[in-house]
Amino acid sequence: MAVFIASPTGRVVTGSRGNLTRAITAPPTSGGTPLVSLVKYDTRNNVVETVAPKGIANGASVSCSTNLSGAINSSGLFVTDLAYDTALGTELLSITRTYADPDLGLQTATTTFAYPGNQHYSAAWQRRWGQWLHDHTVL
Repeated sequence: MAVFIASPTGRVVTGSRGNLTRAITAPPTSGGTPLVSLVKYDTRNNVVETVAPKGIANGASVSCSTNLSGAINSSGLFVTDLAYDTALGTELLSITRTYADPDLGLQTATTTFAYPGNQHYSAAWQRRWGQWLHDHTVL
């Protein structure tokens, strides 16, 4: 497997801090096209987008300098988007994926996450969490 630090356009990612941005593996069959995965990060080194090999229509000859921006599936299939809180950027808030349903066509699935003290929790839940912490804290 070859690992590159390059953007989808094939340019070196300035400030990528050594994060994996592109992975190219050998074709699964002789004479096939190499499998390429892409990863995008925010300024806090959080993964904010991934594109699986099925979401990239690359040719048989692909390298770290190959411009893949036009090869990414425009429908969003095989693309995963991740969103983080804006305060610290440490809490993963949601993961969004587009998939093809055989009966309904393209659909979007979003998984959301909530954390204690986060505005997504009800006041009743926060009271129960606080009571649990109180009961299980050793002083």
